[in-house]
Amino acid sequence: MTHPEELVRPFETPLTLHLRVAGVPIRILTNAEDLWASLRHYYRAYVSPADSLPVAVVKLVQGEGRPPGEPEFLPCEFIPGPSVCDLSPASTGTSRGMPATSS
Repeated sequence: MTHPEELVRPFETPLTLHLRVAGVPIRILTNAEDLWASLRHYYRAYVSPADSLPVAVVKLVQGEGRPPGEPEFLPCEFIPGPSVCDLSPASTGTSRGMPATSS
């Protein structure tokens, strides 16, 4: 499973919006000018200077996130009718559930 932070980490987020909602400072980071402008307009009553550390930092990005590494596939055998996936090490030939090499 990929943690969401790993998906957005590669994106630079040069645009910052500081909000103070119910007295709580929040920082929003983004790479999308249109999103930044829309948030700034919508939350205009809450826009604040960057004079205190935020309680939360929210990173909103536009782009395609790709999980690191190669995808792992579960071995499945096609049998007419319902699909069956056997994840036991004996059936896959490995302890990770990866397909065993065919001979």
